Amino acid sequence: MKNLWLVIILAAIVSGFSACDDGISSANLGGESAANNVPEDASAVVAINLKSLMGKADMDVMKKMAFYEDMVAESARQQGETMAKVLENPEKSGIDLNQNAYFFMDIDGKDENGLIGFVFTISDKGQFEDLVNESDMEANESNGFQY
Repeated sequence: MKNLWLVIILAAIVSGFSACDDGISSANLGGESAANNVPEDASAVVAINLKSLMGKADMDVMKKMAFYEDMVAESARQQGETMAKVLENPEKSGIDLNQNAYFFMDIDGKDENGLIGFVFTISDKGQFEDLVNESDMEANESNGFQY
């Protein structure tokens, strides 16, 4: 449950930074876009331009900020060294930071509690699996997807 809140908070922060669009869309990214995996009946979708975000967020400066240092230390204590390493160097997450990611919600769907999801393109399956395995998240696989 702690990881769900961390993902939601990080997605909200990332969404705030992604308000500026430099013209990159799923149509001109080349290859398959993570957008293809957003449910068609989603009530809300937020596209996050990770490449632009990473370019605008000066990670060297951010890493020196007290809140970020505290977040890395807390992640290391609660979720293990892999999560802390990812926060120090996001490229080690296994997520393709050059592709858009998508946060979506379905509040009117079949599940009475609603559905919240975050889809992105994987650049390194091994690194991403290490991240998932070290966290308290449970990974399942079905129809070629891991969730």
